[in-house]
Amino acid sequence: MNAPFRWNLAKREQLGRLVQGEPPILSAEFMSELRTCAARVLAFASDADLVFIGRSPENLFDYLSGVLEITSWSDRCSLMNISLRVKTDQILGQAQPDTVALGRELFAAYGLSPEQIIHHPRPIAFIDLVATGKTFGHLAAFLTLWAREQQMNVRALKQKLRFVGITWRSKTSPKTWRWQQHVPWAGGFPPGHIKNVSIPGLLWSYWGNEQPKVTSSNPPWRWGTDAMRQPVHTSEHLAALNLAVYLYDRGNSMPERLAMAECLTTTKTPGMRERWYRSLILELRRAG
Repeated sequence: MNAPFRWNLAKREQLGRLVQGEPPILSAEFMSELRTCAARVLAFASDADLVFIGRSPENLFDYLSGVLEITSWSDRCSLMNISLRVKTDQILGQAQPDTVALGRELFAAYGLSPEQIIHHPRPIAFIDLVATGKTFGHLAAFLTLWAREQQMNVRALKQKLRFVGITWRSKTSPKTWRWQQHVPWAGGFPPGHIKNVSIPGLLWSYWGNEQPKVTSSNPPWRWGTDAMRQPVHTSEHLAALNLAVYLYDRGNSMPERLAMAECLTTTKTPGMRERWYRSLILELRRAG
């Protein structure tokens, strides 16, 4: 099975005349929040490859793909078009046994079978907007069940996985509701492998519920279908493509790389203690 179609923004010959007209107008506040969120995702992913799940975080994927384009991290970002907002039996196969086989083919097409993950040279960080952690839970259950059936080392698999949830920003207090404290599966992963990056509620709602997307959603009943292998040219999809190209190009510019390097330097995370983090900042400054 091939992965669902999405334009490669680095190969403009694919786009032809699809992107025309004036680029979208984005506020300085939007770009600042996007940049800060991207910097914190990089920091909390802990030197992992970044796998953005579904369509909600596609602005982050497109922007970071541009920022990292001429660095040693140029192959670190991927967008896995998969929707797991379904009942548990729809992803684990009790109700639809064929779904498991199709799902495994899809994961393998993205290089995300348990065997591929375990033998990958770096950890894999799944990134998505999170409300309750349901999508991450389905990812974890799907991969661990697959590994057990293949008699693979589940502990080694879990050691390679990270989860970075993009959450709705709220006031911090000892009573703050944190989704990972309320899902049993999270306890099966090493401490520190589940992190959160908070963003303003309006931005979270826009990305998660309102924003037009470049591609169609890919729930289990569409896995492997011809429809997911073809581009979609509706006005909403093309508007989203126009924004994707703009964010990629903006990221892939000297001013934005320097701005990202500054953001990584000033963002309050433990990252500055890590050599890989400091090296990335240096690369961005030199590439800028």
